[in-house]
Amino acid sequence: ITIDNYQFKVVMADSRKIIQVYVHIPDDAPVPELGNDV
Repeated sequence: ITIDNYQFKVVMADSRKIIQVYVHIPDDAPVPELGNDV
């Protein structure tokens, strides 16, 4: 596991949390594929 990969995962997790808070989507709801290609 590289540091870059770890940081990327952390950023994605943070982004998902922020999105959940702002959009108020339940955990059961499918996560929108944002920046998956990135």
